[in-house]
Amino acid sequence: RAYDLLRVPVLDLAMNGFTFAGLQAVLIRPQSADPAAVRLEELDLSANPLDDAGAAALAHCPHLARLSALRLASTGIGDEGLRALANSAHLNGVQVLDLSNNPRLTDTGFRALHGSAHWRALSRLVYTPANRPVKLIVTYTPGGGADTTARVFADRLADLWKQQVVVENRPGAGGS
Repeated sequence: RAYDLLRVPVLDLAMNGFTFAGLQAVLIRPQSADPAAVRLEELDLSANPLDDAGAAALAHCPHLARLSALRLASTGIGDEGLRALANSAHLNGVQVLDLSNNPRLTDTGFRALHGSAHWRALSRLVYTPANRPVKLIVTYTPGGGADTTARVFADRLADLWKQQVVVENRPGAGGS
């Protein structure tokens, strides 16, 4: 029974092929669930094709009021989905939110999350853009001291973040 899944404190449904319809059947439709009996505190839906519709469905799920960790890495969520999550009063206790590898997310979605009154408990946001190098902009010409320092710094960041960091020189904008 779907309602029984809501009684466990940690539910890992990562890489199960859940779509919006599957999410509705498992988490959203059990309307008979007694809110006092729901113990779900951590939910991992990573690597499921949820998209914005799945995020919006999660946002309207009253059974998720006790969640402290929500992992949505590689789910195809974009700005509309993040906006729906940001406006959800049911998810106001989430402390850890993992949005890694969702390339459709932009600053617009993160601004909605940052400006939301419902996400004050959020203490850890995990986000890494998928298959995109981080750009380190240097406002001086290549070969100078600033460029050399930036390249050393970029190498260290790449090792730390396990992601490519590219130095891009753009002289003239406050530089030389």
